[in-house]
Amino acid sequence: MLFMYLALLQNPEDEQLFETFYNKFYNIIYYIAKDHLHTKEAAEDCAHEVLMYFAKEFHNIPHDFDDKKLCNFIKIVTKNMAIDMYRKEKKHLFHVVDTDIDDFYNISTKEFDIVDEITLKEAFDKMP
Repeated sequence: MLFMYLALLQNPEDEQLFETFYNKFYNIIYYIAKDHLHTKEAAEDCAHEVLMYFAKEFHNIPHDFDDKKLCNFIKIVTKNMAIDMYRKEKKHLFHVVDTDIDDFYNISTKEFDIVDEITLKEAFDKMP
């Protein structure tokens, strides 16, 4: 996974520094995400998003990795991204409609032809 983040760096000379950053902060990022998201997969996705963010903005952050301000900033960014992911997941689960697949097979082609393209497009636009 590290190679993906290294490809996002603006300055190729920062690869060693980002590797140090990754090794130092990955576990912290992962555990904060896991604390908020409760599943391993969601925490890994969140950690990936956080590391992508820091890889893109690596040229803007201080390279003193022992700095408490930087550590706190990383924790805040991780917590906020985890909360955002949790809210998106919760919103998605709320909008999932449970339908029986057999209902779709019972529609005859004649009935389906009645629905014109505009009505179908309007229905898709209303979906979350």
